[in-house]
Amino acid sequence: MDRRTFLGSGGVAVVALGAGCSSLAEWNDPDPVRLGGVSLHSADTESSHRFDAEVLRDGDVVHASTHEIRAARELDGGGQRNYGALVDCEWGSSRGNYAVRVRVDGGDWEMESVPELVEASELDDDCVLVDATYDSSTWIRLEGSCDDGDPDHACEFAT
Repeated sequence: MDRRTFLGSGGVAVVALGAGCSSLAEWNDPDPVRLGGVSLHSADTESSHRFDAEVLRDGDVVHASTHEIRAARELDGGGQRNYGALVDCEWGSSRGNYAVRVRVDGGDWEMESVPELVEASELDDDCVLVDATYDSSTWIRLEGSCDDGDPDHACEFAT
């Protein structure tokens, strides 16, 4: 085999391997879900905070808002009352690969993929609720399914 034939056959093998990897990556993508609501809460008892929130569907911003949320209040007898807000549900009931991005007081953005949260939780539902809470840092978590979640944290189309 001459050099040109050898190099040509190697290129075909690389293309074939690349095509297989591409298919495998798509196969592992989480299933699209319906996002039934995004709530924001402050667990900080010291001061109020400004939350910037974005909802992305398939990489496009479908909601952006800012919310002032007052400080949490310590309750007599222990515990505390966290205050919050439900973001406007401008994205509708369409399925998609949603992500939720939140930053507090102009700090760094935190972002979570909703289908990945669902996959990690092993929740078997196509409509879910997400909550972002701030205490000394921000965490974004799956609150539950639209059927089982708090209706005060859900969009109208999800209840």
